[in-house]
Amino acid sequence: FKLSKNLQPGGDNPLKIYSMTWSPNLMRIAVAQSSDKKIVLFDENGVKKETFSTKPFKGSKNYSIRELAFSACSTKLAVAQSDSMVYIYNLGPKWGDRKTICNKLEQEDQISCMTWPTLKINELYVGLINGKVKVGFLKSNSTTSLYSTESLVVSICHSIDGKYILSGHLDGYIYKFNLENSNLQKLVIHPSVPYCLSWGNDILAAGSDSKVVFYNDVGTKLQAYDYSSDEKLKEFTLSRTNSLGDCIAVGNYNKFFIYMYNKRKQTWEEACVKNVEGLYSVSAMTWKPDGSSLLTGNLTGSVDLFEAFITKKRFKDIFEIVYVTHSQMIIKNLESQKRLIFKPKLSQEISSMKIYKDNYIVILTRESILLGDIDCEKISEIGWNSSGKEKFDFSNPNVCMIYSSGELTLIEYGNDDILGYCRTEYIHNDLISARLHYNTVQGLGKTSTIKIISYLIDLNTIYIQDLISQSLIATLTHEEKIDFLELNKNGNKLVFRDRKKHLFLYNVFEGKKSTLLNFCGFVHWVPNSEVLVAQDLKNMCIWYNVDDADKVKITPIKGNISEINRKAGKTEVIVNEGSSTQIYLLDDGLISFSTAIDEDDLEKAMKILESLEMNTDTETHWKTLAKQSIVKKKLFIAQRCYAAIGSYSKANYIKKVIQIADEKGNDHPLVEAKLLILDKQFNNAENLLLQNSLLDEAMDILNELQKWDESVKIAEKYNHPSIKEIKNQYYTWLIDNDQLDKAAAIRESEGDNDTAIKHYIHGGYPAKAANLVKTYGIQSFDSSILENIVKSLLHVGIHEKAGEMLELMGHYKRSLESYQKGCCYAKAVELAKKNMPNMVDKLEEEWGDYLSSQKHNEAAIIHYIEANCKDKAIEAAILARKWEKAIDLANKAPYEVAKPYFADIGDHYAALHKMDLAEKYYLKAGEPILCLSMYIRYSKWDKAEQLAKKHLQEDKYKDLIAKEAESFENIGKYKEAEKLYIIAEEFDVAITMYKEAKQYDNMLRLVKKFRPDYLNDTHLMVANLLCNDSNTNLKQAELHYLEAGAWSQCAEMYKNFELWEDALRIAKSYGNREEVNSLSKVWVKDLPPDQQKKKLLSMGMIDALIDIEIANEDFSEAFKLAEQNAKYKLPEIHLKYAMKLEDEKRYHDSEEHYIKAGQVTEVIQMYEHILDFNSALRIARQHSPESIINIYENQGRHLIEKRDFSKAEMCYVNAKKPEIITNYYINNKMFDEALKFARKHYPIMVKEILFMMEGTDNDPDKMGYDDLLKKIDTKLSNFEYSSAIDLLLDLNINHTNSTEKLTQHWEKAISIAMEQERSRAGDITLQVAAKLRSLGNFELAALKYESMGQVEDAVYCFLEIPKFEPAKKIISTIKPGELRNKLQSIYDSKDSKENGPNPVRDEEGLDMLLERGEYEKCLDFSMKHSDEVFNKYLIKIIQQFILDKNYVTAAEFLERYETPIYKYNLDLYKELAEEMLAEENIDELRALKDMLFCSLKHLVNHQEFSSEMKYLARLHKIAYYQFLKLNMKSRKTDFNYSYYYISLSVLAYGDIIKFDLALLDAGMACRDRNSKGIAFILLKRYIEIFEVIADPSIKLEWEKEFENTEIPQNDPFKSDVNVLSNEEKDKLQTWIVKTSVDKNIDFSLPKKDCPKCHKKVFEFNVCCLFCDYTWDQCIVTGFPINIQNDCISCSNCKKKALKEAWKEWITAKEKCPWCNSIQMSYK
Repeated sequence: FKLSKNLQPGGDNPLKIYSMTWSPNLMRIAVAQSSDKKIVLFDENGVKKETFSTKPFKGSKNYSIRELAFSACSTKLAVAQSDSMVYIYNLGPKWGDRKTICNKLEQEDQISCMTWPTLKINELYVGLINGKVKVGFLKSNSTTSLYSTESLVVSICHSIDGKYILSGHLDGYIYKFNLENSNLQKLVIHPSVPYCLSWGNDILAAGSDSKVVFYNDVGTKLQAYDYSSDEKLKEFTLSRTNSLGDCIAVGNYNKFFIYMYNKRKQTWEEACVKNVEGLYSVSAMTWKPDGSSLLTGNLTGSVDLFEAFITKKRFKDIFEIVYVTHSQMIIKNLESQKRLIFKPKLSQEISSMKIYKDNYIVILTRESILLGDIDCEKISEIGWNSSGKEKFDFSNPNVCMIYSSGELTLIEYGNDDILGYCRTEYIHNDLISARLHYNTVQGLGKTSTIKIISYLIDLNTIYIQDLISQSLIATLTHEEKIDFLELNKNGNKLVFRDRKKHLFLYNVFEGKKSTLLNFCGFVHWVPNSEVLVAQDLKNMCIWYNVDDADKVKITPIKGNISEINRKAGKTEVIVNEGSSTQIYLLDDGLISFSTAIDEDDLEKAMKILESLEMNTDTETHWKTLAKQSIVKKKLFIAQRCYAAIGSYSKANYIKKVIQIADEKGNDHPLVEAKLLILDKQFNNAENLLLQNSLLDEAMDILNELQKWDESVKIAEKYNHPSIKEIKNQYYTWLIDNDQLDKAAAIRESEGDNDTAIKHYIHGGYPAKAANLVKTYGIQSFDSSILENIVKSLLHVGIHEKAGEMLELMGHYKRSLESYQKGCCYAKAVELAKKNMPNMVDKLEEEWGDYLSSQKHNEAAIIHYIEANCKDKAIEAAILARKWEKAIDLANKAPYEVAKPYFADIGDHYAALHKMDLAEKYYLKAGEPILCLSMYIRYSKWDKAEQLAKKHLQEDKYKDLIAKEAESFENIGKYKEAEKLYIIAEEFDVAITMYKEAKQYDNMLRLVKKFRPDYLNDTHLMVANLLCNDSNTNLKQAELHYLEAGAWSQCAEMYKNFELWEDALRIAKSYGNREEVNSLSKVWVKDLPPDQQKKKLLSMGMIDALIDIEIANEDFSEAFKLAEQNAKYKLPEIHLKYAMKLEDEKRYHDSEEHYIKAGQVTEVIQMYEHILDFNSALRIARQHSPESIINIYENQGRHLIEKRDFSKAEMCYVNAKKPEIITNYYINNKMFDEALKFARKHYPIMVKEILFMMEGTDNDPDKMGYDDLLKKIDTKLSNFEYSSAIDLLLDLNINHTNSTEKLTQHWEKAISIAMEQERSRAGDITLQVAAKLRSLGNFELAALKYESMGQVEDAVYCFLEIPKFEPAKKIISTIKPGELRNKLQSIYDSKDSKENGPNPVRDEEGLDMLLERGEYEKCLDFSMKHSDEVFNKYLIKIIQQFILDKNYVTAAEFLERYETPIYKYNLDLYKELAEEMLAEENIDELRALKDMLFCSLKHLVNHQEFSSEMKYLARLHKIAYYQFLKLNMKSRKTDFNYSYYYISLSVLAYGDIIKFDLALLDAGMACRDRNSKGIAFILLKRYIEIFEVIADPSIKLEWEKEFENTEIPQNDPFKSDVNVLSNEEKDKLQTWIVKTSVDKNIDFSLPKKDCPKCHKKVFEFNVCCLFCDYTWDQCIVTGFPINIQNDCISCSNCKKKALKEAWKEWITAKEKCPWCNSIQMSYK
């Protein structure tokens, strides 16, 4: 309870508030104050509005106001005064109305208290100080005593239902009085005076003993609250119960207590104690009728308003929702100020609430459902057990429809009973219509209310049901499926539309159906009217009077009607015309007329029509009003209507009826009869007059209508005194009016036959004259009379009657002729048999001919047989399709007669597929060709072949087949023709046939089958034909060009038609980047430069635009474009720019751009071209070391040309190609230079050069040992040290067997070199080491190698001895790396061989390596053991990595080492993968996807692990797409399209990855792309998971939108803590709330059709959950590829991807994401 506001401040002096009360309609608050005995009126918000003074009784102002009470209507206020008077003031419905006393209830003693039950409108109850309780009757202004006691009444109250009165007395007694049976019960004796007495769910009593006690309705004490221990507490002063009875406020000093009823526990609980300093004693108190506020008044005059609700919310800034208690809710429309107060009657607490269409409220409790219509301010409550899956429909006025478990429940707002039930599956609001109409409807008799529903039981059948009687009114079956139906306002007319868009109108109570339109796109009744609006193709059709369906107003429109709005006397039809909307106004006058007719306000309807211009529609409405006026007997209006439409005869007729009505009264039978005659109900008018004994009036009416015969019959029936005179008048009238047949009948009835015959003949009725003769006999009449009859009969063509007369007269020949003329052959034959037998056969044949001409062929057969005309008999039998009869007659007839008819019989059996019989009769008719055609027609080729061989030649047979094929071709039966052409081996003819018919697909099919070599050419031909055809079909032509592999011609085609976009599309799909650019440049070449740029940018053809800028040498713009949009083009631009700078001799600038272009070779070649070899070397050393040799070589060549040999030598030495300069010297006989150079740089050639210089005798290999030593000494003595060294090195095992001597000579060579040729010392040392090694002197060789830094050779030599320590020492000095590992491995191998088993080779050694952390070495050695040992240590290492959370290294180890396939290993893979997927770490994901990819390759051949493989494959897919997603997330601008799709795709893996992060990413991606509907669903789900993470006790609810998707629902994997802060979460939640009110957003996930089962599934589903159909996945986004033409394949791995996603990825990465192969184009 919160203090809301102070309505009236208190004063320093006592100014007691006597009483206060709140009006039931919530609009007024009345407060009685003691200072001036005035009543102050406040409005609902506590604003003071009015004040009026009370009136003293008997003039004395010494009185006080004891109690105030409002009437149920809220317009009357009862004021109980201490001067024994209760005044009832009429306050009026509005503020400012005059206040008058409307009732006075005088009492016998002073009044102490009063109560006015809401349900007792005219009765209020007062308690007096003399102990009496009295009732005051407002209607009679009298009072009477209910009961009397002996103690003062201190308090009084009534029960919630208003059936009981409670009174509390000074002696502590509490009495209960039953108002229905006047039973008084002494309920209980309360321990103290019960100043506080209230009756809610139970009875509360309290007083001065500081106790609050609750009693039940029989006086049993239920509960008691004892506050006597509270010293500050004073006596309880008063109490008040809220309208529900579940909350009672009790006033005390500076506080008040609130007690609430707990329905679950069935007890009262102290809800709160509100302490208010300065409140003093509460002297007055009242609840707001809706229970949301409590108003208090005290002794100082202060009036305070306390809010008494649980919470208050605003919804969409439209509604204010107040939760008063758990079982009471108030919903108020802030705009209209209308409100609904929901108080469940059938349940305890409100479970949930929803608002639909900003007007309809649905509240669920455990046992019931409450429905509210705020506009109508109506509430309904019915018992209901909610399943949570109900669907609500509010499209029909006054009724809510609930669809649940296949049943439709209808509930009328304001009615707590279910209106009705329907069983239907079709619940779309276009397929069901209900109308509740409360006015009298014409045609329904006395029924004042109609409640009707129409719905579908199947798509062809409409049920129309009366909801009042629950009976079926009509069943309407339609031949086509129905897609729309709607009842009119009155429910007596139904419009419906079928799937062919035909619109029909059905009159419900007359059962008549009529067609309104043959095509209808939109149809609806105008709201609250009988006017119908529909749309055909381009017109709006309006029926202001749908009863006259032909009177339709047609208005041309350009768009489609979207809706109809009617408000403020204006009706608008909204037409959507594409980018804009157009409003069409309807004639509101005609609409108002329709409403007036519906409400039977005929005068208003007439005034409306008088104000309208006369036209066809208005004329129709005048007729409708006239008809309605006659029914209502408002004859003046009817006369005005007929006068308005120009029907003056009817207007005059009505005028005469008015005169009769003025004379005899409107209800006189004659008036009724006259009106019935106007409506052409003649029989009813006659019966009405006769029933009322108005014989003369009835006869007068019949005479006026020229119905004399009926008038005479009435006169005869009722024995009219002037019957004879009436008959004579009738006879005369008949003669005068040439009705001679009726006059003759009168004379015939009188026995005057001659006169009767005369009248018959003169009147043109000779047949009746003949019948009269036949009746009375021919002998009774003169022959002249008979001849006159015959003559008249023949004249009018009644030959049969004439023949009969002539036969009676004995004129047989004339009789026979008459029979023949009249085709009366039965009588003619009968006459001929008796009198002229020779004429019988001729008559029989004529009879048969006549029957055949009348198509009675079967009847003709017997007559032809009788006439012996066998051919005609057979033909008649065939025409009558009496085939057995025809065959019988043909078989009995001569062959020549029957032969022509056998072919017809064959045709009959052929049609019945009885081919054997058909063949028999065809051959009998001599027509084998017809038989063969039959077999061909029915594809009986074997039979045809047999028949042809037997009866036809082969050439004739094939010609016949070809001819049959041609006939099929001529009638357009190409399939049949094709089959026959193929049988006749006329393949080319069949192909030509399809070509001429332009059925190119069939033509290509035959070419592919019979002429495959010409298939491509044919495709090309078809494409060209389609291009040149008058009905150009470029899309089809494109397909054929592509099938022919001629995509360039396809692009050329589009280019010729100036369809550049399509040409570019083809080039992009099938050409390379250069071809696409070339085409783009051709497209824009004729455009101005600025338009070129704009065009290419709009197409996204940045490459082409850059090429154009390069061609224009605008390199700054080219660089700018590339930097922004196509960084991959930068190298090309740099290259072009570098070439331009080179041409301008700006070499340094050119160098920079060549390098940026990655064209280092071009820079080097540029510098070589300008002979700047130093710059070339500088570039090569920085960027292309492999080019250094070539540069030195080229420089050397240049220096040789310049004869600068010293520099050239250095170039070739640096190029490591000394042989080139050496050969140059030798070739040019420059031996000294060659020898000098070789000794220094190319020693291997020294000997050869010397040989060239000195001849073969000086060859060291051919000299003896001593000679060679002498020569060496000579060289030394001549100081030719270099030559001496060469000769010492030439000494070998051939010169001496002493290795010691050789070693000494080689050492000497080293010594000489060290002293005299230091530049050669290193090379000579290495040559000596090699020679020593070849001699087996490994130790000395090792030392030489070691001295020269050749550690690898040194180690090899030491291990050959073997000497392990020196080798190990050398290895230890090498830096860790590949060389060290290699030498260590060789060392270990040698050591093992020499020293026996090594501990490292055993598992103990492996354990030691494992403990030292030397994992790679451990695994390398373990691989030499069994797979089990290797796997054991690999698993230990991986487990250690996992324990250390070093997942990347673990994955890399598993990828590097080929793991044996064991079940445990696979489990380890799963564990590692799940750990790595739990976090979004891009390095871990990269390592994981590579590891799993490698592992899956090894698992392919292990079928026993298929289930594990399937799971690992899924983990690999998750790792792969998560890795791609993180890549894209870091560069969203480059992957705008792909990031959106991959974010939604990975939601399916929410059981493995963190689902909350995935939802957040996907939702934000959708929001960024303006897909607000999907974003709303995903982010709302994220908020729900956010709450679950924050509070794990919360259970995650089922998300309906995720049904039939792969997105996990039950317990998805989620983060331990939320990634968003509460502030960020609140911002997100605000966006969700704002989005939820946007009516233009579709809040559903996108769906697609499964191609297998055709059911709707989530667009991102890779697998259909209904039929297990699986789509291919895009390797960039994971999105299922739904349209094959929308995908593209990697040129290497052939994996598919969406084109747009592929383009984004290749643009950014240039490599396939799956196989990592470079992709050169978007192809």
